[in-house]
Parts: sequence; C-alpha cells; structure tokens
Amino acid sequence: MTNNLFKSTQVLRSFKSAPTCAVSFYKRKLSDKLIPFSSEKGRELFRSSLKQQYMENYFSLAEQFHTQQEPAFCGLGSLSMILNALQCDPNQVWKGVWRYYDENLLMNCCVSGDQVLTKGLQMEQFWCLSVCSGLDVQLFRNSTIEQFRQHIIDSCKHQKFHIVVNFSRKALDQTGDGHFSPIGGYNPDEDMVLLLDVARFKYPSYWVSVEKLYEAMILIDKQTNNKRGYFTMRPSENASSMFYRL
Repeated sequence: MTNNLFKSTQVLRSFKSAPTCAVSFYKRKLSDKLIPFSSEKGRELFRSSLKQQYMENYFSLAEQFHTQQEPAFCGLGSLSMILNALQCDPNQVWKGVWRYYDENLLMNCCVSGDQVLTKGLQMEQFWCLSVCSGLDVQLFRNSTIEQFRQHIIDSCKHQKFHIVVNFSRKALDQTGDGHFSPIGGYNPDEDMVLLLDVARFKYPSYWVSVEKLYEAMILIDKQTNNKRGYFTMRPSENASSMFYRL
C-alpha cells in the first residue's frame, strides 16, 4: 500500500499544473424578465407552487432531467425526458441489461439522424416520434392563452400529464431561435411556469410568465412558415386517442 501511495504521489508531481475547478461564466445570461430556478426568488416560487400542489408533474421530470446531447437535439432530449418520466419501456436492451430512452433510440422513426443533427426537429416530426413511442400526444398551434394556461394547470396538477413547448428564444431575449423544453411547474400567484431547459449547458431552468411564453410560442417558424406551439403528452391507451391539431 505504501508503494502504491508513493507511485500516486509521483504521478501528481509530474503535473506541471494541477487542474482546478475554476468558477467562471460559461453560460448565457438570462434576461431580467426571467427568474433563475436556483435564485432566492426562484426557490420562493417553487415553495409556493409546491404548497399549492402545482408541482405534481415536477418530480418525475426532475428524476429524469436530461441535458440534450447535441446543440440541435432539444426536441429529442425533451422527448426522451418525457418518456423516461412516464416510465415508458422502449422494449429494447441497449446498455447492459437496462431499457430506457435516449436520443439515439428515437431516430428510427419519422426522421433521419443526419437531418436532426443539422436542422433539429420540426413540430410535426416531434409529434410523429412521440406517437411512434407510444404516447397520446396533441399538438396545439393556434390555442388561446386561456387554453394554454388551462392545459398548464391540468398538467401541473397531475404526475402523468406533461407539456413540451416549442418557442422562439428571441422573444425571451435569448440567443438562438426555435427550442423545445418541458414545463415543470406553475405558480398561480405570479402566473409563471417553470421551464426545464434541456440545453443546460447554455441556460439554467427558469420561471417565465405564461404571457411571455405564449408570445414566444406564436411567432412564426421560418423553416415551416407556421406558428410554433406546444404538446400535451400522456401514456397512450390506444391509437385512436392520438390527435393532431392545426
């Protein structure tokens, strides 16, 4: 044991400079209209929402919170997070004896991997992949803000009903444009939602007002010339329960 300790010491001495965990700014900064989840105000909103039982969907999502693997994988990352949170079985063993969803398992239906890697997912492709994975999913492009808010409330009151939004980052003073991420909670006092941003290397999770997020969703996607929108997602009981709404 003494000999091993001596060797370890020699290896450490061979480093010209030991690596350090330097605290530096490497992410994008959130605008003042958004409240970081980990901030004092963000935690206050969390406690208030939890007390009022508007965080029922949060815990299963938090257990499976996923960072997208590639810059264009926000759609795949959000979908794999939802599928794992709902405990959907991919019926495929691919990591030892374990069966779980990952972006790589979602590129065998509706879209090619090369296309997603360069262009990301369009909303119809996200819907198609969700259906292929056994979800009851509805796409909403032209909802009113009242309908959107009600879906948020319904989702945040249940453990197995989730919402993924597709919005323009530009409307929230963020860099980039189209982005997918799940909603993880609602605060009725401030009318704000907790957005669990899957691009965790870029932005943290944050609270955003329903109004601001709605405005970011109804902007036109230049690739499709359609509005953006959101998806309601549940485990599917049968194929006839799946809808697509323009």
